Parts: sequence; structure tokens; C-alpha cells
Amino acid sequence: MTTLSRHTKESSVQALERILAIVDSVSRAPSGVLPARVAEESGLSLSTVVRLLQSLHDEGVLLRSGTTGQYRIGPRLISVVGRATHSFDVRAAAAPVLEQLRDTSGGETASLHVRSGNQRICIAAAYTTHPSGRIVPVGLPLPLTGSAVGHVLLAQLDDATFDQVVDSMKLAPKAKKSLRLRVDQIRNDGYAESADESVEGVRGVAVPIGRQDDGGALSVSGPSDRFLAKHVPATLDRLRHAAALMEESGLRPSTIRLT
Repeated sequence: MTTLSRHTKESSVQALERILAIVDSVSRAPSGVLPARVAEESGLSLSTVVRLLQSLHDEGVLLRSGTTGQYRIGPRLISVVGRATHSFDVRAAAAPVLEQLRDTSGGETASLHVRSGNQRICIAAAYTTHPSGRIVPVGLPLPLTGSAVGHVLLAQLDDATFDQVVDSMKLAPKAKKSLRLRVDQIRNDGYAESADESVEGVRGVAVPIGRQDDGGALSVSGPSDRFLAKHVPATLDRLRHAAALMEESGLRPSTIRLT
């Protein structure tokens, strides 16, 4: 390879890396993001970001708001992603990980959840191997409050989105403050645990998977008289391992259609 061709290849790779960094930054803000924020997150100069944002807008990869100047993902990229994920069944991809998680967690139910507005929805589950246990209904909208899963999903949100979602729940001021404190603790700990809250006699442990815009929560739950507090530390290790496996495989819970 000549010096010129090698230089051209390196320049092309660098340009691609810049574009991917910009698209990744924009994808983190579904409602839109300004060029200055993209520059800050990507580590690129503002002039470079502005130039590439304009080019991506011209190609339909990104869209720019004429009133706010914010950029968001455009129709061309949405179309490409839609075609790529059409044949990718998140439930099928999650099944072996969930089954392994269940089987290594004493046979208790393992489940994967996403947020839809101010509710949580189980999108996949490996049910308990015991004659009795926690059966998480797949596809049924449930409240975000009162469960480890719901609290983890809330903890993934930025403060503005958290306030918006919680306001829609019409909670009393004291309950909202209590929820905020709990979510702050979950952000610090990296997991949530609940026992005898929304469902009497059930203990659940959950960890986050992915990010706010494409993430979810992974959980193990079972009867609190069998799934004991002393089982939580080991279960957490298994949950985190399972979440890492899903993320490494490129599994994104939010690609499931909720409507």
C-alpha cells in the first residue's frame, strides 16, 4: 500500500468514526439535541460537528428543527434500522439468557422489561420451574411504582424526564419525594430490590440493561418465603452477568413494539 492510499484509508476511517460519534450522541436525545451538546459528548470541535450535522441532515440521516435548531434521528436512518431489526426477534434472542439466569437462580422467574410512558411492560420471561412461583404477565402494562423493575426503569431516566413521568402518575408530594430518594439510591447502588410491595409475598431484584433511550430492566423474582434476602447478593451477580451478555450481543429491549 502506498503512502497516499494509506493516508486516504486512514482519513476515511477517521471520518466514519466522527460520523458514528455524532449519530450516537444524537440518538441519546430522542427529543433533539443542539450542536454544542453533540460537540461536548463526541469530543469533536464545534465547527466539525456543525459541518457534519448539516451533511447528515442533507442526506436525511438526521433532522433539524427549524425553530429550535436541534437535531434528531431522521427518516433515512430510521428506515435502515427498521429493516435491520425487522427480522431480529428480541424475545427469541433474550430467551437463552433468561433461561440460564432462571436456572442458576434457584429456578425463580427471570424477566426482561421496558418502560412505556408511566408504565412497565414485561417483554420476555423464563418462568419458574417450581410448582408455585412468580408469573410475570408478558405484554401487560403495570405501574412503575412498587416494584424493583419499575424503580430501575425510573432510575435510568434523566431528571427532566423523571419529573415528567412521575408528574403523570399524579402522586402526592410526599410519595413523589420518597420515590425520588429511592431512585437516587438505586442510581448509586446500580440495582433495586423490593419485597412485599406491589404484590404481597413476592421478592424481586432488578438491574438496568442498556441506556435510557434503548434500555430496560432485567429481574429475578419469586415468593419471599423461598427467595430470601440472603439470596440477593448471588442473584445480583447473575443478573449483572446476564445483562452484560445481552448488551454484548447487541440486544436492545426497546426494539420490541409496544403498540
